[in-house]
Amino acid sequence: MFSKSSLSRWIPLMALLAVFLLYCLTAFRAIPWWDAPENTLAAYTLGVVNPPGALLLTIIGWIVTRFPGPPDFILSLTAGAIGVFTIGLVFFSVKTVLNGNPRFTPGNPSENTIVTVALALGVILLGGLSTLWQFSTKFTPYILTACFTALILWGLLHWKDHLDEPIHLRWLFLVGLLVGLDFSVHRTNLLLVPGILFWVLVFRPKLLINPKVWAAMIVGGITGLLFHLLLIPMATADPFLNFTDPSTLSRFWDYVSLQQYGGGFLVDLFPRTAPFWSYQIMDYLQTFANNFLFIDSPLGVAGVLPGILGIFGLGMLFRRHWKTALGTVGLFVCMSLVAVLYFNLPENYIRPISRHYLPSFVLFGFWILCVIGFLGQEIHHRSSSFFPVIGAGLVIVIGVAGVLLRNYPERDMSQHRFAEDFARNMLMSLPDDAILFTNGDADTFPLWYLQEVEGYRQDVTVCNIYLLNTRWFLKQLVSRDTEFPLNMTSEEIDNLGLIPWADSTLVVRGDPHPKKYGLPKLSVMPDSITLSVPPSGGGEHLFIHDQIVLRILRQNRWRRPVYLSIGIGPSLSYLEPFLRLEGVVRRLIPGESPEVDTAILKKNLVTRYHYHGYNNPDVPIDAMTNWAALNYYNLWLALVSSKQRDGETGDAFSILETLESTIPAERVEMPEAVSSRVDSLRRQLAS
Repeated sequence: MFSKSSLSRWIPLMALLAVFLLYCLTAFRAIPWWDAPENTLAAYTLGVVNPPGALLLTIIGWIVTRFPGPPDFILSLTAGAIGVFTIGLVFFSVKTVLNGNPRFTPGNPSENTIVTVALALGVILLGGLSTLWQFSTKFTPYILTACFTALILWGLLHWKDHLDEPIHLRWLFLVGLLVGLDFSVHRTNLLLVPGILFWVLVFRPKLLINPKVWAAMIVGGITGLLFHLLLIPMATADPFLNFTDPSTLSRFWDYVSLQQYGGGFLVDLFPRTAPFWSYQIMDYLQTFANNFLFIDSPLGVAGVLPGILGIFGLGMLFRRHWKTALGTVGLFVCMSLVAVLYFNLPENYIRPISRHYLPSFVLFGFWILCVIGFLGQEIHHRSSSFFPVIGAGLVIVIGVAGVLLRNYPERDMSQHRFAEDFARNMLMSLPDDAILFTNGDADTFPLWYLQEVEGYRQDVTVCNIYLLNTRWFLKQLVSRDTEFPLNMTSEEIDNLGLIPWADSTLVVRGDPHPKKYGLPKLSVMPDSITLSVPPSGGGEHLFIHDQIVLRILRQNRWRRPVYLSIGIGPSLSYLEPFLRLEGVVRRLIPGESPEVDTAILKKNLVTRYHYHGYNNPDVPIDAMTNWAALNYYNLWLALVSSKQRDGETGDAFSILETLESTIPAERVEMPEAVSSRVDSLRRQLAS
């Protein structure tokens, strides 16, 4: 049997374990969209990710992936463990505050148990918060950023408890160290520096003029920053992923100062890129409400309880420990209002930035646990009052249930394979030794992950057109594949830049063998094709990536098949007249306006491609997955139209029916033009 004192130790551990199991059940089993494939690839290969980087996350991931098992799933579980550790830090931070409450008697086992049970329910509530849950199921730096926020709060609380002891300087050193180390996470916690100084000001103003205090924080910060120098030996090892190649001190400085994106550490507060109050602040408030003040829970208005608990928690904290309350308000303002100012969200940005709001939600979660702990104390002291005890308990339980019931369906990513399927479909469409030009994160990093981690289709060379503008990527491309059709020395690459555009064309000689392109034997092949290259770079210059693509085509001379991802828009518009649709890729053909090869297109779309999850209503579809679905729909409709033109109406109707069962229309948010086209084809084929 457990004693009351042992229960106080085991109950929070069991609650944290329950949250971890929740994250394990809902974690990604395959690579998702956006940052996770890049970070997973970097962890597996000990690579250097896109600036500002996530060095500490990469090292943690590299250690974890030395254990057997699928790297993508193992790293998703690692994110869950970091999320649970974050919640545990908030729990122990609240316990620190409660132990300082005059009404709390730590030696009283029954009070300890009641408070611990209440806090355990609060732990589960925090674990069910939408944004925290979202980033605890995939391997990105944002959950580690939230963890560092909790660590800094924990350190500051212990510092104020040791203010009258010499050891308090060690806690300030630790806080500075954590801020410096955060530079190796994702830098967001640097925004806490004003809040940390405000914290010191609230508790002991005279310490701000004490040289020892400043020395402790600065030395700690510098020590943490020095950890970032590990990038140099990592880059020197020349891993597959080696953004900007920071293998020398000058390149290292370019990396940390974000020279690739214009330098200056991207401090760009003014002018505002969108209306501050009506768009940027509103974006934060909407994300906040999605976590703490929602009414779309199965329990209805129960979804507002987390927000109400947090507000009451701050109020009760002011009554009991006003300095702690004021200090946490300063930290919260830094990670909410100041964060909105710093990130300067552009209007109609391509992806949500809720990931950058997560640290502020951790701080709000601290207030939620505070009020739950205070309520636990009140329940103990009023145990003879039946209705207050039952009422307080019901509020907490209903709040937990409302969060879990509402967020579980949305956060269950255990069957989410859309990004992996899209990448695998793209690679399986290509013939041997193909060159594939891609456009962004979605059609680049998942492909590199499959190639380097799973060893799938390593014969294909994936060239991201925007990275072709960077000298480091070009040097890696040339050095790693001596057969790649780009004969350039390092000096030539270093001298690349925008060149003045002239009204010019490029003639690329054709290959007289139609079979090489999957064309009928009797096809007449032109001697050459003429590319009319428009200006880029403001209409007066030619970007580096255009120069490089043209060099590759000229030197390749059709020896290796050249393809473009379906995601490339107008960036290489001069190639459009010579592209043949073959699925989620388009092949460059030495002939203008090549007809769709329905055999290839049907084989890829209907027989070879995977579409896991689209016809399962229990698998949530996000914006990127919807983007992929729309691309699939347009491809299938092109196949149906081609079959219809060829007079194969029966086959066309069968393909349309297969499409609607594979990717049901009700699962996709379609533009009116696409849905109208579907309806029109259905009517024509049925008549």
